[in-house]
Amino acid sequence: MRVKFGLMWMAACVTGLLLCVAPLVRAQSDESDADDTTVSNAPDTPTNKATDAQAIKRNTGANTMVVAEDYRIDAKIIDNSDKKDLMSEGDMVFLNAGLDVVAPGMEGTIYRKEGKIKDKKTHQLLGTQLRRVGRLVITDEVGENVCTARITMSDDAIAVGDLVHMGK
Repeated sequence: MRVKFGLMWMAACVTGLLLCVAPLVRAQSDESDADDTTVSNAPDTPTNKATDAQAIKRNTGANTMVVAEDYRIDAKIIDNSDKKDLMSEGDMVFLNAGLDVVAPGMEGTIYRKEGKIKDKKTHQLLGTQLRRVGRLVITDEVGENVCTARITMSDDAIAVGDLVHMGK
């Protein structure tokens, strides 16, 4: 009887341990795949293939889009005037774009790279998911390789490294 009870107790402990560890293993697995998102597409048709090949703008949410790898990003936020970690509306930022890309008064959209999107069946890379985090306007300070911009709207906290696409 004592051996039978001991075996049942061990089985219960192992089961309890597995129930505690499984969510942690699943969470670590989810974090490691955070940069790659898989999507399921409709059956392959010439129209779908053309759309996926271009993958210019496929809305996946109000402020999110999927873009092709060759989507034009004009600049990156490289610093800010107040040396803050996170920025918002009204803050001044520095971009790695100069006279050949921007001019005073130009408006741009700030995006954050969310990850790569892959076809669930073929594992083919379809594009990169970008999330809009704000808008900005270029100030009068435009140099050869750097410029200053003022954040005019923020949907989320803006950080160094966020991407800028000039135009609306």
